[in-house]
Amino acid sequence: MAKEAVDGSTAIIDGEVVQPFIEGKQNAIVRAVRVLKGPDAELFEVGERDSCSLRLDRPGERRRMLLVGGPKVYDLWNDGSNARYEDRLLTSDRSKLWPYFAGDEPSQDATH
Repeated sequence: MAKEAVDGSTAIIDGEVVQPFIEGKQNAIVRAVRVLKGPDAELFEVGERDSCSLRLDRPGERRRMLLVGGPKVYDLWNDGSNARYEDRLLTSDRSKLWPYFAGDEPSQDATH
């Protein structure tokens, strides 16, 4: 499963949410600190394709993101449940290089 996730990702980044997702108003903007796969870009726009998408609605949230789609708007569906195996394939340990940080609470706009 981890190999499929890594191979099927358009971009893999260690990123921080600088603009949160707000349903019907705006997609999230993520600043890439490290690009492990995909375009060498500083900012990635991440939307919500369907109910399986993870919402990046918390400003300051930091995580490794296995993104699909693009090149304009990406989608995040991978929740990191296979992180150890994905990291082994990428030869990059997220727990040491870019540990998860939840960020701030979503704004009221993001929850409505």
